Amino acid sequence: VTKSMVKWKQSPKELAFSLPLPDGARAKDITFQLTSLHLFVAVRGEEILKSAFFLPCRPDDSTWAIEDAIGGSRELRIGIAKAKPNQPWDCLFLDEIDDSITHHVFMDISISGVPAGRVVFGLYGKACPRTVENFRCLCTGERGSVKMSKKHRLRLHYKGTSFHRVLPGLLCQGGDLTHDPNGGGGCSIYGAVFDDENFKIKHTGEGQLLMANFGVANNNHSQFAIPLSKIKEFDTRHVIFGKVTSGMEVLKAMELEGAGDGVPTRPVVIDECGELDEKGQVILELTRDDEAERPTP
Repeated sequence: VTKSMVKWKQSPKELAFSLPLPDGARAKDITFQLTSLHLFVAVRGEEILKSAFFLPCRPDDSTWAIEDAIGGSRELRIGIAKAKPNQPWDCLFLDEIDDSITHHVFMDISISGVPAGRVVFGLYGKACPRTVENFRCLCTGERGSVKMSKKHRLRLHYKGTSFHRVLPGLLCQGGDLTHDPNGGGGCSIYGAVFDDENFKIKHTGEGQLLMANFGVANNNHSQFAIPLSKIKEFDTRHVIFGKVTSGMEVLKAMELEGAGDGVPTRPVVIDECGELDEKGQVILELTRDDEAERPTP
């Protein structure tokens, strides 16, 4: 049984799915091994499913039973009790997640006006296509600007923006298109904000790329953060959609400009940014429509 064949549904407390069984299979033929993170199922010694769960479960409260299916066949009905009731699962098994890199973008960083180097990000376009497209477009600037008021348009481009928050050992945060020195603003290509796409990618530590949301659900815009260590808050509350593929030494240089209050001691600025092709060459700037109205979500 392949993972894509497993159709599942969830309630606040449980995940339910069924596996087809060979003709004549009975309970004594089934090997069912369940831990808080892993499941193994075999019939007559032949493995039919082995995988790791997306989130922890409660094995003692989980169940399985053989039931009749449509067409006269039989199936193994499995009920997995969630370790944390009411916590949504974005997928059933970890290996369902496609974290392949679909795009590469870059940022050339300067510190106090002196070039510090280039940071390259690999983006997970299959796992988080909507979030990736927002970030990619803000790197290229291809969406032009949006009308904020009668006299003001906001450029949808990271070029010239700063990393306004640098906490040594924790994170570097930037992407405020409004250039608020306190990092109080932002805007997406979909409008002011857009919803959390999913939390499929797990937080593992430094160098991941995630959306910054002021600690509010479904409040993604242009701000992003790069953790410099494993941070518990990022386990479930922020959409992770890419990682640093080169330039961690630049992040370390940026970290040296940080302080306890997060305010950099010297300006850390994105001098240039854009998208790279498969050979690592900068893709030429796309045509911009600076008179474009705000895109619809």
